[in-house]
Amino acid sequence: MGMEILSKLFGSENRVKVLRLFLTNPNSTFTKEEISKRSRVGKDNTVKEINVLRKIKFLEEKKMKLEGRVKKIIIGFKLDQNFSYADSLRDLLLGSDVLKGEDLLKKLKGIGKVKLVITAGIFIDNENSPADLLIVGDNIKRKSLLNIIKAIESEVGREIKYSVFDTEDFKYRLTVYDKFVRQIMDFPHNKILDRLYE
Repeated sequence: MGMEILSKLFGSENRVKVLRLFLTNPNSTFTKEEISKRSRVGKDNTVKEINVLRKIKFLEEKKMKLEGRVKKIIIGFKLDQNFSYADSLRDLLLGSDVLKGEDLLKKLKGIGKVKLVITAGIFIDNENSPADLLIVGDNIKRKSLLNIIKAIESEVGREIKYSVFDTEDFKYRLTVYDKFVRQIMDFPHNKILDRLYE
């Protein structure tokens, strides 16, 4: 289920992003600023979504100690463990196709000569994978890629573990049975682009 459909079901894309953040981090407490930054939702909209989610008891307030020269108590927000629809929401929002292969390739278009893209980990619901995303190619624009990764993170509600290799470096690592590369290839994964030997 794409973000467009989910945003219509839940009222806004912003709400979907905030919901996913807490559903993928059920034991974490976040300040308003952290929610805004991690979800890539503006501060005013973040406050609006927090208020809605508190009213339905999806979120609960938690006091947090801010360590520093002067100890300060601030208010954070956490998934309310008594929210009875949490599992159903988790299945719907996290079990849906967060980012299909073709959507990911569209996002990666223009970052360089991409030869191989492998998705694993969060993309296929496998926590044991050493990486969520592997990109192999040449002349990769790292800054552009980082911006794309940050945008995807705001959609999935979690940090993405990713690795980037130059084509020749990756081919060499394959031949010498590099441990990291082998782990990725041995764990469950999806090749959504494979032009490595073209």
